[in-house]
Amino acid sequence: MFAYDCQDICNITLSITENTLVEKLTWNLLDLLSNRTSLYEYLQFSLSKPSNEFELNSTILKYRLLELDREKICQNISINDECSLQLEIFTQTSIIIIFKMIIIDENDWKPFFSQEYIHLNIQENRAINYRIQLPIAYDYDSIKYNIDHYEFLNNTDEIERIFQIEEFHGELRLKLIKKLDCESKNNYQLYIIAIDKGGFKSNILHVNITVGDLNEYQPRFTQRIYHTSIPENFLTKNSSSSPILQIIAIDDDCYDKTILYTILNNDMPNDIFPFEIDKYTGYIRVKHQLDYETISTYRFRVKASNLDHITSSIVPIVIDILDINDNQPSIQINILNEYKPMENNDEDVIININEHIHPGQVIGTILIRDIDSAMINYRLSLKILSCFPLTVSCPIDLDSEIENNTFSSTTYIIRTSRQLNSEQGDETFIIILEASDYGNPSLSSQRRLIVHVNDENDCVPKFTQSNYQFRLSHLSPVDFLIGQVHANDDDHSPNYRLIQYKLLEDNNQDTIRIDENNGYLFIAKQSLLETTFNLTVLAIDRHNHSLYDQANVQIILFDTTKCTVMFRQTIYIFNTTEHQITPYEIGMI
Repeated sequence: MFAYDCQDICNITLSITENTLVEKLTWNLLDLLSNRTSLYEYLQFSLSKPSNEFELNSTILKYRLLELDREKICQNISINDECSLQLEIFTQTSIIIIFKMIIIDENDWKPFFSQEYIHLNIQENRAINYRIQLPIAYDYDSIKYNIDHYEFLNNTDEIERIFQIEEFHGELRLKLIKKLDCESKNNYQLYIIAIDKGGFKSNILHVNITVGDLNEYQPRFTQRIYHTSIPENFLTKNSSSSPILQIIAIDDDCYDKTILYTILNNDMPNDIFPFEIDKYTGYIRVKHQLDYETISTYRFRVKASNLDHITSSIVPIVIDILDINDNQPSIQINILNEYKPMENNDEDVIININEHIHPGQVIGTILIRDIDSAMINYRLSLKILSCFPLTVSCPIDLDSEIENNTFSSTTYIIRTSRQLNSEQGDETFIIILEASDYGNPSLSSQRRLIVHVNDENDCVPKFTQSNYQFRLSHLSPVDFLIGQVHANDDDHSPNYRLIQYKLLEDNNQDTIRIDENNGYLFIAKQSLLETTFNLTVLAIDRHNHSLYDQANVQIILFDTTKCTVMFRQTIYIFNTTEHQITPYEIGMI
C-alpha cells in the first residue's frame, strides 16, 4: 500500500508486511514522487539525521537492517498501536520529504508461558467460586493475532466438575466450581495451554495442586528429648552437608504429612548460631565452626508445624561439644621492671641485664596457658629450643618448681645460669622458647626472647709496656714530639674504653708535658744540658678514676756536638738500568 501527498512538505507513506525480504526494501525517491516535475530530477537528497534503519545514496533509499521484524522494532509500543518507521529527507530547496514505513503484523509469534510449572496449595475448606491467580501467557503479535483463549489440555470430566479457567482484565485465574475433599483426592495435575487468534498453541503450563487438609492433629515427636555429642572439629572432619541428628515428627492428619521444622533459639543471633535444620527432613547440620572453649553445650528447641502453621509441637535439643586438642599453648613472659628496656615490641621480649648480675638471679617469670580442657591436656612443658650464639652457653635457665601449677597453666622462673662477662663474648643472645602440650597430637608454640648483656666499666687500663725509653738531642725545640706511651682498656663498651693520660705530680711537668687523649710526650721547656729524665705516667679510666695503670718513662738528652758523624752502613749497593735520562736518583746514603 502506498500513499503520497506533496505540497511544501512531501509525505510518502508505505505499508510493508513484516518479514518482507530486505532485498525488496529499496526505493528510488524519484519513483515515489509520482507527481514530480522535472525539477526533482536535479535535486540532491540527504537525511536530516543519521538513521539506524535506513541509508540514502543519491536518490536510492535502502532499509539497512538484516530483517524486518515488527516485534523487535516496536517492542516498546502497545499491541494496539501502529508500528512504523519515519525519517525526514532534506533537499537543497525548501522541500522536505517525510518518509513513513508502516510495518504490518504477521502471526509469527506463538503464545508462551514464561513459567512452565506452578505449585498451588488449596485448602479443602475453600468455598465454591474461590479464585487463585495463575501466570499469563505472552504473545507479542498485534491484537489481531494475539491470545484468543486458554483451555485445559487434560480436560477430563473430573477436572470439568471442579475447576474452571477464567480470564478477567488480562489476568488468568483458576476458579473452584466444586469444593475439594482431601480424603477423596489430595492432588491434581492441570495442564493449561493458550491459543492465539491464528490458531497457534503455546507451551504447557503445568499446575500442581495440593489439597490441604483441615488441621485436626498436632505433630508429635518420636522422642521426648533429643541428645547427642559431637567433637568441636566436626566441620574439619566432615562436610557441612553431613547431619548430626534427625528430628522426626509425625502428623496423623490425612494430608501428605509434610512437616516443617524450625529451630527456636533465643540465646544468640542466627548469624552466629552454629546449627541449622532442614525444614523438610529435620536433619540438623553444623554451619559454623564449633569451639569447646567458648561454648561446651548447646540447648535449644525445635518446632514442628504443618504447612499451614496452624498447629505445632516443640521438643528440646541438647548437643554436647567434645573437646579436642586444637589450641596451642600460649607463652606469657613477665620481666621484672629493673630488667625491662625503655622500648619493646609485640613480637619479641627483650631483657637488659648487667654483666655482673649474680648467677641464679630471678629476672622474670613465664606463664604457659592452654585453654583446652584437662581431659585433653594433662601437662604442659617449656624448653629452650635454641640459644644463639652457639659459641657460649645460654645465660638463662628455666625453673618450674612452683606450687601453683595446674593442668591448664604452668609457671616458670627465669634465672641467670652463670657469671656473665661482656669481654668474653656475652653480648646479645637470641633465645627461642617452645611450649608444648601433651594432647594427641601434641601442639606447640614458640616465642623469641632477646637478652642484652650490658657491659660494666670493670676493666683496668693496661700500658703496653711497663718501661719506656726515648733518646733525643738536648737542643730539641719546645713542642718537639718525644714519643708516645699507650694503654688499652678491655671493656666491651667503647664508652668505657676511654683513657686519660697524666704525669705523676712533680715529675718534671715544667719540662715535659703529655697529651691526655693520646699519650704523646712533648718538650715543654728547652734544656741546654745533657741530662736524663725519669717520669711516671698514669693511664686513668675516664669514667672511673679508681681504675688506672702506671708506667716508667726514661728520657735521655744527649749533646749532638760531641757525636761523630757516621754512616749507617759500611757498604751501599745500588742497581740501575742503562739508557736512563740524567740526572736521576739511584739511591740514598
